[in-house]
Amino acid sequence: MKKHFKKAKAEVNTDNYILCVLIALVILSYAAYFFKNEDYTREYYRAYTTLLKASLNSTKEWQGENASLCDCNKKICWTRKCFSKIAEKNNLPGETAQKRNYPGFLYGKIDEGFFDGRGTDENFCKVFTSSLVLKKSYDNCKNFISTVNTSKTGINGATGGVLFSNAFCSQTSDEIADSKNTNDICFENYDLLPTFITDNGQIYYMSKIVYSNDLDEIFKINKDKPSNKNAYRLVAVDLNGKIGPNSQFMNNSQYPDIVLFAINSTGNIIPLGLPEFSNIYLKSRVKYPSEQDSFSEITTLWRAKIKAWGPKTDDKDDKTVIWNQGYSQEEPFSQSVRLYKNAINCMSKNCTEDSKDDANKQYSDTLYTNLILQFMFKQAGSNKFNIPALDKNSTVEFSPNDFNFGCTKADILSASKCKIEIIPR
Repeated sequence: MKKHFKKAKAEVNTDNYILCVLIALVILSYAAYFFKNEDYTREYYRAYTTLLKASLNSTKEWQGENASLCDCNKKICWTRKCFSKIAEKNNLPGETAQKRNYPGFLYGKIDEGFFDGRGTDENFCKVFTSSLVLKKSYDNCKNFISTVNTSKTGINGATGGVLFSNAFCSQTSDEIADSKNTNDICFENYDLLPTFITDNGQIYYMSKIVYSNDLDEIFKINKDKPSNKNAYRLVAVDLNGKIGPNSQFMNNSQYPDIVLFAINSTGNIIPLGLPEFSNIYLKSRVKYPSEQDSFSEITTLWRAKIKAWGPKTDDKDDKTVIWNQGYSQEEPFSQSVRLYKNAINCMSKNCTEDSKDDANKQYSDTLYTNLILQFMFKQAGSNKFNIPALDKNSTVEFSPNDFNFGCTKADILSASKCKIEIIPR
C-alpha cells in the first residue's frame, strides 16, 4: 500500500512540476510580449511587400489594356498619348491652368471615371488588391480617405499634429465620384473607415488621387518651368491592426503603429515619415556595383540613401533638414524628399486656391499636404517635426566604396551606380 501511495505522490509532484513550468513559460511569454523593446520591422516589411506586390500586379494589367481599349475621341481614356491629347484642351472638370502628369495605373481602368480621377477609386482598388488575400468579413474597396477635418488640422496642417482617426474622413467611392469639391469638410458624425484589410489583420487606408507640382530646382527637368502636377495615392497602414496605440505619433518612448506610404504613377512604393529614419521599422543597406557582392553596413533607409546618392549640398553632415539628400528620378526611394518638400512648401497656406490659375506657384492638394504633414509631426498638438531628431548621430560616415564606385553622385537626370536594398527582418 505504501508503495502505491509513494508512486501516486511522485506522479502528483511530477504533474505539479510540469504545470508550474508551463505557467512560468506562459507568464514569461506574456512578459516578453508586453515589456519587450518595440520592433515593427517584421510588420513594416510585410506591409511594404504587400503594397509592392499589388502595385507590380496592377501595373502589368494596366499596360496590357493600354494597346486595345483606348479611343482618343472619348474623354474617358487614360493611355499616355490620349491623356496628353485631352490635357491640351485644359477645360475638363477638375483641371486647372497647370497640366497634370500622366497618372498611369492610379486610375484603375481606362474606360471608367472622370478626367480629374473621380469615380476611379473602387476600380483601382479592386485591380490593386486582386493578387492579395483580403479579410472576407470586411467590405473591401468601398471607403477611401477623401477629405480633411480642417476644423482640427487647419487648412494645411499648420495647427500641428492631430490623431490620424480625427484628422481625416473617408467617403465611399460613389460619394467621391459625385463630389466636385476637393475641399469638402468632414460631416459632423463621421468614421474613418479602412479601404481594405489583409488576412493578417493589417489595416489599409487608401486615399483618392492627389496631386502636387514641383517648384524647387532640384526636382525640375525643365529648369525654366515648374513640373506638371504629379499624381499619387497615399496609403496609411495600421501595422498591428486593432492592437494599440493606433496612432501615427510618438508617445514618450512608445513608437507609432500607423505609417504612411506613397504610390506614384509608375507603381513605385515610397516609404514616408518616421520609418525612413528609424530601424525600429526599416533596415537598409547600399549595394555597390562591383562584380562580387559588396554591401554597406545595415542602417536606416535615410542613412543608406545619403551614402548611396549623397547630400544635396557639399556638407556631409545633415543635422537639421530632412531633404538635404540626393534626388534622382530614377531612384524610387529618393522620391520621399520630393513629397516632403512640396508638402512643407504648402504648410500653413492654401496652395490649391492660391495657385489654381498661376503655373508659377506651388500646387498641392489639401489632402496631399495634410496627410504627409500629419505623419511628420512629433506628437499630437505639436507642429515640430520629429524625424531629424530621431537620428541621434546625424553625421553620416562615408566609406571609400561610396566614392570609388560612383555613389553620392546622383542627379535628377541620372541614376547613381549604387542601389538601396531593404533588408527583411
